[in-house]
Amino acid sequence: HCPICKGLLEHEYLDEMLKDLHILMEDVKKKSVMRLKYDGLSFDSEEEAVENAMNKYAYYQCFKCKKAYFGGEAQCQAYAGDDFDPEDLVCGGCSNLSQEVCPKHGTDYLEYTCRDCCSVAVYFCF
Repeated sequence: HCPICKGLLEHEYLDEMLKDLHILMEDVKKKSVMRLKYDGLSFDSEEEAVENAMNKYAYYQCFKCKKAYFGGEAQCQAYAGDDFDPEDLVCGGCSNLSQEVCPKHGTDYLEYTCRDCCSVAVYFCF
């Protein structure tokens, strides 16, 4: 996104460089709208649902597999700040903490909770 207008950066010379980023962004949009529905929230249009979901939830890129994973609500991330080690950002599927795999979803939607507050864990420190 442009730091000034927040619009998506698009230009024919950047298409190849931004291709993976656009794929990741589409995945986050899809997952955030699914999370919105899971939380029982709905909106009049798909565009409105995407905008609200993208503002409500925080998604992180797994350091190992490079896929997006749910990390809680965006307001919680705002309190935590940006001081973290990127190697700590690991999704449930890559954490090697679980022996079970959902037969329908695989490891894409595994979530773990914080040992201190029981909220959805954003990274693994144990």
